[in-house]
Amino acid sequence: MSFSRLVFYVLIVAALALIGAGSFNATTEAQSGSEFYGYAWSDNVGWVSFNCLNTGSCGTSNYKVTKDSSGLLSGHGWSDNVGWISFTSGDLSGCPSGTCEVRIVSGKLTGWARACSVFANGCGGALHPNTKLGGWDGWISLGRQSADTLDYGPNFFNSSMLLGFGWGADILGWLDFSPFNSPVTLCNDRVDNDGDGLTDAADPDCDTGGTPRTECTDGIDNDSDSRIDALDPDCSLSGGVTEWGGCRGVCVVDKFPECSDAIDNADTEDILADFFDPGCHTDGDTANIASFDPSDDDEANAPAMTVTCGVSPLIADIGDSVTWDVTNITGAAGPYTFSWAGTDIPTSPSPSGDPYARTYSSLGVKSGNVTVMSAGGSSAGASCGTVTIGTLPPDFTLTKTSNIEFVFVAGAGADSTPTTISVVPENDFLDDVTLSIESMSPELQSVVTPVFTKGTLTSNSSMRLTSADYLCGGGGLCRGVEFKLSASAPVSGSHTITLKGRAAGLDRFQTININVRTQKVKFREE
Repeated sequence: MSFSRLVFYVLIVAALALIGAGSFNATTEAQSGSEFYGYAWSDNVGWVSFNCLNTGSCGTSNYKVTKDSSGLLSGHGWSDNVGWISFTSGDLSGCPSGTCEVRIVSGKLTGWARACSVFANGCGGALHPNTKLGGWDGWISLGRQSADTLDYGPNFFNSSMLLGFGWGADILGWLDFSPFNSPVTLCNDRVDNDGDGLTDAADPDCDTGGTPRTECTDGIDNDSDSRIDALDPDCSLSGGVTEWGGCRGVCVVDKFPECSDAIDNADTEDILADFFDPGCHTDGDTANIASFDPSDDDEANAPAMTVTCGVSPLIADIGDSVTWDVTNITGAAGPYTFSWAGTDIPTSPSPSGDPYARTYSSLGVKSGNVTVMSAGGSSAGASCGTVTIGTLPPDFTLTKTSNIEFVFVAGAGADSTPTTISVVPENDFLDDVTLSIESMSPELQSVVTPVFTKGTLTSNSSMRLTSADYLCGGGGLCRGVEFKLSASAPVSGSHTITLKGRAAGLDRFQTININVRTQKVKFREE
């Protein structure tokens, strides 16, 4: 090839690089089946990547080439200099000759791929002007065509590795799929693998006495199987080159499980992928290397972290030591950090020990709760109950024996069934309690009269109960107040009435449901 022709092709490749990246977007491909991974090599345009896993870019550019059970390929590869390369049948109609779709036939790739950068938009339609393309239409032949004199094309070796070449005319040239002819190492893959801003020969880490570091000497678990370098059996299979099952170049493997695909799959609860996703750990703890399961195909099945806690004693005096304690943690491994909160528990900073012991200087019921964070970043909280400090203040509640009911006959008024309202004292309560009406359904107000009865006493507005009435034992009568309603005319439907008990500044309430029934009078001839 003449020098002037070489310069021309270099300029065309440069033009394609400028237009290729923006002409098509394959960053959200979702495909199933077996996946291709690794790189093919062109002397003219450099590396062509077949899977975003190659560069760890799946989070931002989720592309790949896959094959289905029939051997049909689809998806896209990526070249920094040519852009997207389509293997999808819908983009390949009108190929120069033969069968257009890319399919594996008798262990060999057949058909055509096409560079999307030759199109003005997307991966189809009108082409860019020929002045930009230099006569290249983007077609890449993956096997011998009828007019070819040379037999070529990628063939499968050991059912997973491709050996051989495709042809992309003078612009792309030969595209080498061979894993042995174009080995990719961390020091010639044009990727900043260790994130230090330096790539390949410019990275001092690649200066190892003339022997570039490979995946089997870089101290990194490159294939996410929890085995690194010499401890990874794949390094033995590949002669110390790669942790990916001994394959270099372009290879095919069954679809990567969700916990090995470098993608935050649709598990909704986080933005984490693979090793860093709790769902890929059997115990949900990303700090536990041993629990990582790269074969797990569901990032969303992490066991939830749970916490239980308690307090002891349940009743204490002012100045007594009270201990809040986490009693159990599941779903995440330690070490843990703790943050306590609750009644009279400091907030700046929150106590962080476990167990957490303290004293109280005021009476009352004190609550406590805790938030626990695991070493892997999982967290969970729990309410730990209450402790009563000192004697609780006197109090009471109101109870009823039943709801009440009206039965109206022949349009006449009626009395309801009675219920008994009782005072239940708490914490040595001994005050008098006055019962009265707090509220009732509006429909009742003009037709019913409340009736309070205690022994021989009756009242339509209120009734007082003394401790001698409601105390049981020790001379108390252990009695309540009978309550009913008297209706001057029938009412319909269901209603409520709320009674209030007042004593020593305390108001306690009891609501009574009122059911209404109507009976018809039947007459019989004699």
